[in-house]
Amino acid sequence: MPTDRRAALAAAALLLAAGCQREPELVPVAGRLTVGGEPLTAARVQFVPDRQKGNALGREARARADADGAYALATDGRPGALPGWYQVAVFAFEEVPDGGGPRPPVWLAPARYADPEKSGFAVEVTADAPPGRYDFDLKP
Repeated sequence: MPTDRRAALAAAALLLAAGCQREPELVPVAGRLTVGGEPLTAARVQFVPDRQKGNALGREARARADADGAYALATDGRPGALPGWYQVAVFAFEEVPDGGGPRPPVWLAPARYADPEKSGFAVEVTADAPPGRYDFDLKP
């Protein structure tokens, strides 16, 4: 068999093998962010893999809250999160409008919630989560 043909077959086999690798299964994760029971509309939530609880291979998942404080996580642009334990950070501040000049953000909840190790929020992502498992109520 000519060398060029062997190289082409080897390349095709590698591409086929790479195409057969499956992306990890993501679990839908949706919840609601509130402060003292009221919707937190200007917020972002971040699930950070908790390596101490065995989530060494997980990737961060993120979302923005809507006008009702509801969010749905995405990982690497795909809806959901990998199963496992996460520490949760919530960034709750008003965005500085463009052209508004430099000024610090206005925090809508204590800034400690933006640190996943200090927020006090930890959760296990599972396929069979009951309603409300991924809801977080921040204390003012």
